[in-house]
Amino acid sequence: GARAGGGGAPHRRPLVRPITLGRKGPTVPAEDGLSSALIEAMADGFSVRAASGCHLRVNEALCAMTGFDRSALVGRGPPHPYWPPEEMPRIAKAFEDMEAGGSGPYELIFMRKDGTRFPVRVNPASIERGGVLNYFATATDLTEQKRREAEVADLPKLVETMMEGRDRATGRRPLVAGWARV
Repeated sequence: GARAGGGGAPHRRPLVRPITLGRKGPTVPAEDGLSSALIEAMADGFSVRAASGCHLRVNEALCAMTGFDRSALVGRGPPHPYWPPEEMPRIAKAFEDMEAGGSGPYELIFMRKDGTRFPVRVNPASIERGGVLNYFATATDLTEQKRREAEVADLPKLVETMMEGRDRATGRRPLVAGWARV
């Protein structure tokens, strides 16, 4: 927007952040909190992990999805507690692919704290900042989507069963490709 008092050049935020000297050397001021608020507001699970695989940050949606609290996930490396033992080879392959530059998405099976398995879509990416490579990903719980897909897949059989029941109840002769069966 324009400067107060009307007219003049628009006010712009500086592109360079100030660096302050602390006891431990140069530090960059903390983020304004917007990115943290956005990550926490996401409906999908979100995690940031180091190249070693250790979770650096997770959002509340990932915790709710898996049933594990933040303290059980952050600071922990693979295998993560939400990786079912029988799915380790598939999950490991997806992570190897991602680290080799693959972009996904990957459909995997995760495990809740109570042991129930659920399908997820993981969309990974990487970011390098200050010479440090980190990975981040969103995880979408596909349970409802898979349930709806199964219902749609069962629909033709349901219609056929209903038609057969109607035919038996009414004494009608079933139709095959538009022609009555003889």
